[in-house]
Amino acid sequence: MSNPDTVIITKNWLLGFLERDGSFIINKAPYYALHFKLTQSNIDLNLMEKIKNLFDNLAGKEVAENIASIYSISEGKNGKNKKPILQLIIPDQNYILNILIPLFDSMKFHTKKSLDYLDWRAVAFIKNLGLHYTKEGIEVMELILSQMNNSWLSTNKNSAGAQVDRILLYKRIENLLSGPSNSTLKEGKLLIISENRIIIRRRAVFIHDAKGLVINQFDSQAEAAKILGLNERQIAWRLNKGKSYLTADKRLIFLVAASKEDNLDLIISENLAKWEESKMIAIKDQQTWGGG
Repeated sequence: MSNPDTVIITKNWLLGFLERDGSFIINKAPYYALHFKLTQSNIDLNLMEKIKNLFDNLAGKEVAENIASIYSISEGKNGKNKKPILQLIIPDQNYILNILIPLFDSMKFHTKKSLDYLDWRAVAFIKNLGLHYTKEGIEVMELILSQMNNSWLSTNKNSAGAQVDRILLYKRIENLLSGPSNSTLKEGKLLIISENRIIIRRRAVFIHDAKGLVINQFDSQAEAAKILGLNERQIAWRLNKGKSYLTADKRLIFLVAASKEDNLDLIISENLAKWEESKMIAIKDQQTWGGG
């Protein structure tokens, strides 16, 4: 094995590592969640950090600043021999769609791992169009899942041992993806067309100042309430009303909620516009009452 201190992590090196120790995972619950995983049997955190740095560079500065929510490095044990292993796991769906898939598309696989990737990639695209809520989308993904064996997709038989015709499968995938999307944005919310139903997406809470600069972010309203010394009802009220908040050190801050699919800059701009409007109304009210 090469000395990790001298290893230069390139895309070609990553491909070799991936084809041996990478996994393209689909978890049926919740909603066919995708993960990409690299597993290292010879534990070397330094090497995993170098791989992480490659993903940092691929993501770009803006994404890398919030990279902790995109992937994690953790220790575990091999299920067969219980030996310690080190895993790098990427569960972030936006990162998978916008960074990993273009990266892997540019690579030339040399093993059957390419089959794993093509099926995993297909599920990503099906989900991105909201087609995992349709009958055909579910059937196609279930057919893909039926080939899985301990999270590996490259087997050519399903769980019942029946042969899977990959040519027909890819044709169904192609037809599905060439059709219309099953999702659209309605008033900033995700609408599933086939069900005429709004999907409530998990939203983080962001704190920004009067110049629109993001100061901090929290995974939930409960976490924001704890840090700011408020209760969740007060946080919810400020989010709904766009109200500012004066901190103990006399800083004026604002709270907004946004999911990863939302345009955070636009939400902050709209929040500040509302604040400016409320200030103008307050000034007019003072003038009115003062003149009376």
